[in-house]
Amino acid sequence: MAAYAYKQLAGREIDTVILIGPAHQAALTGASVYSEGSLRTPLGLVKVNEKLARSLLNEKARVTFDRSAYAKEHSLEVQLPFLQKTVKNFTIVPILIGMPTREMFAHLEEKLAAILRENEQTIIVASTDLSHYHDAATAVTLDKKTIAQYVKQGTTPAPVPADTRLQANGATFVTINRQGGLRGCIGNIEPIMPLYQSVIQNAVSASSRDPRFPPMKEGELKDMQVEVSVLSPLVELRDVRDIRIGTHGLLLVHKAGSGLLLPQVPVEFGWDVPTFLKQLSYKAGLPENAWKEGQLYGFTADVIH
Repeated sequence: MAAYAYKQLAGREIDTVILIGPAHQAALTGASVYSEGSLRTPLGLVKVNEKLARSLLNEKARVTFDRSAYAKEHSLEVQLPFLQKTVKNFTIVPILIGMPTREMFAHLEEKLAAILRENEQTIIVASTDLSHYHDAATAVTLDKKTIAQYVKQGTTPAPVPADTRLQANGATFVTINRQGGLRGCIGNIEPIMPLYQSVIQNAVSASSRDPRFPPMKEGELKDMQVEVSVLSPLVELRDVRDIRIGTHGLLLVHKAGSGLLLPQVPVEFGWDVPTFLKQLSYKAGLPENAWKEGQLYGFTADVIH
């Protein structure tokens, strides 16, 4: 698949390649832009476009140069031999993405769009990644063990995950269903703690602190179903026509209240976009058209169930 994609570049005039890929080896929040020197492959050195790379750095937006994040990383370097065989006389801007933040997303979106507008010989190559979380069965088993331990003993596990990606800050929601209905759902919309801690804390809260339900009892554990949603950064929505059912979750922030619905909710209930927006207003405790007077944010989610 990669070779086929690179074949499309043959014969094109390209002088700058912005490489974007996931950080596997470092607990990185935000992004790290490699902004000096070169990267080496068996085919030779590939020079970094230092001026362009440094123009992306912004500590407030969590876009920095963290050399240690590249020490054992491979998601970007595996793309270089393809480029060296396909494109001539080019420089690169390597960007490793850890746990994204809203500020990082907005900053890079603006900067990269401007770069592409200014130079038609610049391209972006995104090195995609499958999940590096636990497989679904293992993740759900661990969630259930966490809930069971808290319900039975009032304590929580204290794991130290080997995967550094789980140690980076993340935003999650944990949903508990039982006998075909909701039994609890709690989460955090901002990445304020390590991902694994967010899952543990929200699993406990969903089982015992959802104000809509009493705390779970031991007898309810045997037939519960657990779902974990790992949230992307929030993005301000300017046009409701951009909302895609099954892809986007929504957050409404209104002066009189706020409400959030996960991407899977409108699918489960068969809602269209107008109904989704109406129900979001109700979730915030507001009239059905309150979304028109507030600020809407969209997000996506990796759902494990």
